[in-house]
Amino acid sequence: MEATEGRKEFYSNYMLFNPKKASLFDLVALLFSKNLKNRKFIETSIETEESFWYRLLVFLTTLLQKFLLTIKTPMALAGQTVEDMCNLFSNNGGLFGLIKRIMTGKVVIPDREAANYVSFIGYSDMRMDLSKDIVYGNAMYYPALSIMASKAAYNNAAYNKSIVEDHWGVHATHWIQKLLEWC
Repeated sequence: MEATEGRKEFYSNYMLFNPKKASLFDLVALLFSKNLKNRKFIETSIETEESFWYRLLVFLTTLLQKFLLTIKTPMALAGQTVEDMCNLFSNNGGLFGLIKRIMTGKVVIPDREAANYVSFIGYSDMRMDLSKDIVYGNAMYYPALSIMASKAAYNNAAYNKSIVEDHWGVHATHWIQKLLEWC
């Protein structure tokens, strides 16, 4: 959590928080002490802060960061569960298709590494093909390609390779394959 010396020339007023280092005692003491430099969870260019309201804002900001750090694991699990449920329904033909497959014992379990596993962002915009109306040279070509590529950043490598080769008709060269594996 340290501002590097080489970068300090770009800013003169800064404040970095490390909520992991802040105890409840540190936070309460912050409200009553004007000295910000002596706090182990704050790195700042400001020596002291006279305004109680500013210190209260720092207190609330750090408290919020501590809260977010506390709930990050349950939120990640909730997000994965929602994403898996979306893929479970999608791979099995929706709710009624899933019920039918449960009865017949042919439920398709989603695989996170499969080419048909879609991220939550992918479900917000299901387009897979580039628009046929927008071709290279058109003013909307690069913006449309950027939208499609930014969605791809949230998907796995197998899904991206499938989209690029099967839907966009671009057969990936070696460097594109490496890029897709990296995503």
